[in-house]
Amino acid sequence: VLRSVQYMNEPRTEHSRLNVEKYPKKAAALEEALRDVMGADEEILLQVLFNPGPDQFFVPCRIPGTSKYFPGLFADPRNPEEKVRYPRLGAFEVTVRVARTTVVAHSKLETKKWPDVYHLSSRIRSALLHCARGAQLTALVEQGHLGPGAGIPDRDVGRQAVRDPGRRGARIPCRQ
Repeated sequence: VLRSVQYMNEPRTEHSRLNVEKYPKKAAALEEALRDVMGADEEILLQVLFNPGPDQFFVPCRIPGTSKYFPGLFADPRNPEEKVRYPRLGAFEVTVRVARTTVVAHSKLETKKWPDVYHLSSRIRSALLHCARGAQLTALVEQGHLGPGAGIPDRDVGRQAVRDPGRRGARIPCRQ
């Protein structure tokens, strides 16, 4: 099982009110909670990756006329006009991968809320045990075991914010 956590790790700018110090602390707390919840469970192989990078086909975006790159900006070689910022501002995105299937376990960008790390860890463990016994990961998402708001205890689920589906990340014009 491969799990990744994308979180914002840039210094604060005048354009941001985000507390960037909270992101790595929350990521470390989530990993600790996962290890506590998983314990010595031999059915589950846990690997946690922090900010593993954008999709594999994206490449760093070059500053025109130099050999330097824009930090955190990536381009799709198949569509050079499409640029993606990674990690995204305000992101705390937790994904779970089983075999070749990857699903979102929690999305701060979608819910506008921090996950409760022990609640999310328990939900992930439950889903992984179901998968170890033959369940499909996508079916568990459809049943509500995992998904963008899985890290929020049930009492808060009704107050989740809705994400604008047209936003995929910051798009900044540059050349490769």
